[in-house]
Parts: sequence; structure tokens; C-alpha cells
Amino acid sequence: MNLSRRVLAVASLAVLAGVVIAWPGPAVADSASDWIKPASEGANSLTDSLVTIGAPILGLGIAGYGVWSTITNNLDFRRLVMFLMGGALIGVGKPFATWFMGLFGS
Repeated sequence: MNLSRRVLAVASLAVLAGVVIAWPGPAVADSASDWIKPASEGANSLTDSLVTIGAPILGLGIAGYGVWSTITNNLDFRRLVMFLMGGALIGVGKPFATWFMGLFGS
């Protein structure tokens, strides 16, 4: 399969996905004013669970990296910054997801 056919296939799938996603939206929004509530509750539950799981794993990773860098006497600041950026994303992700879901609820 050459490149132009792959591009055409991906573009076709993107258009099809957009139509499938956008088509039931107005009908659902008109039929009930509380249509976003199940998705919002599911997203809140998911973000709570991911933060609850992700934060201790990241903490253990940073502690493990500290032990490893002490044993090998080699501290890679780029890796440490990536750990800290991951922690920041875990911390910011939940409020951002809640805010984003709030935009659709109002």
C-alpha cells in the first residue's frame, strides 16, 4: 500500500469518526438537559483513580531513582526533570479534566 492510499484511508477514517461522534450530539442535547452527567461522573471517577494510583507510583519512582543515582554516583538532571514534570502533569491533569468537563455541562 503506497503512501497516498494510506493518507486517503486515514483521512476517510477521520471523517467517518467525526460524523459518528457529531451526529447524535444535537439529538441527545435536545432530549435531556442532563445528558452529560454520566460522562462527567465517569471522568471524575477515572481522574480520581488515576491520581490515586499515579502519585504513589511516581513517588516510588523518584525515591528509587534517588537510591540508584546515589549508588552509581551519577545524577542525570534531565531524567530528574522528567520525573518532576510527570508529577506536575499528574497534579494538573485532574483539575484540567474537571474544568474541561464543566465546559460541556453548562
